[in-house]
Amino acid sequence: MIESIEIKNFRCFDSFKMSGFKTINLIGGINNAGKTALLEAILIASFPFPSLFNTLKQFRPTSENEVWAYFFHNREIDKPISLKLSKHDSSDSSDIEVSYNSGFDLNNIIEIQDKEVLDFLSKQFSNKCMAVKGNFFGEKLNYIFSSFVEEEATSKKSGVRTVGITPKKEIDTYPFLHTNYRLNNKSHAKLYSDLKQQNKNKTYDELIQLLDKHIISSEIDAPNGEPVVKLILDNGQALPISMFGDAIRKIAELSLLVLNNENRIIFIDEIENGIHFTKHQDIWEKLFEISTTNKMQIFATSHSAEMIKAFNHVALSAYSEHASYLEMSISPRSQRVMANHMDMETLAYQLATKSTYRGE
Repeated sequence: MIESIEIKNFRCFDSFKMSGFKTINLIGGINNAGKTALLEAILIASFPFPSLFNTLKQFRPTSENEVWAYFFHNREIDKPISLKLSKHDSSDSSDIEVSYNSGFDLNNIIEIQDKEVLDFLSKQFSNKCMAVKGNFFGEKLNYIFSSFVEEEATSKKSGVRTVGITPKKEIDTYPFLHTNYRLNNKSHAKLYSDLKQQNKNKTYDELIQLLDKHIISSEIDAPNGEPVVKLILDNGQALPISMFGDAIRKIAELSLLVLNNENRIIFIDEIENGIHFTKHQDIWEKLFEISTTNKMQIFATSHSAEMIKAFNHVALSAYSEHASYLEMSISPRSQRVMANHMDMETLAYQLATKSTYRGE
């Protein structure tokens, strides 16, 4: 379980440090106060894989010429990003440095004797590369990567090219539920199949039923050879998940995330989006139940007063020692990101006295 994070020169963070994370950590605050950037920093330090950078790049689309520069504070690409992560139950840490390379020597990454091989690799990597090095919980990292886009007759393919020492074990899907992106039918069906093999599809149904009691169960179908998850209604209809509104699709993806990531860290951006405020408390009760049972750690963001109040109410009822709240704001003097870490009693007091708790 993550205990602390130290961030330098990443996104909106010049220099930032926070400790005392618990099982479920809700991050609140005004817009553009670093909530999502904090999720991304913890995510990178937890999964410093080349493909993750490409995933994060897609979440914040910009021109290919400048895409990597926006990872750096004030686009200061001459200084490296530094991310240091420590855990409660381990002396090992993740200490990652990410640099922008406008010109690099491949021999600093790997030993290459053959000039032709060196020339070939150099051509594969544009002058807009990123270099990652450091210690990832006892595992040495030292690699460079650059993005590419290949256009074919009917499609466009993007990815990253990598050379050097990367983490030994990559993952297919990162445990990050982004506010603006929903899974396609194929990806949803694969993750649903994974949880069904673990006999967790009933819990998937229960989470969806928190929003709509007319949905009684789920199944996987392949009407045209492509697998599709369908939700079965109490009138007998079975409809593809894509036919439902954003709230149902989001809670379904949230279910896939928490049920397929036992003993892992998961990240949820703007958890309240699309979900009616009357359901917030039900969602938190289920998340606390699942996370404490499955030894899972959750980092979520919200700027919804109703969602934050529901989180506090549920945590105080039975989970105070498992919950923490971060109020993110911008200093009016230095313009730096600030964070006020609260336990549940402090948050309850702020709410009761109508004091600041969202960086107001």
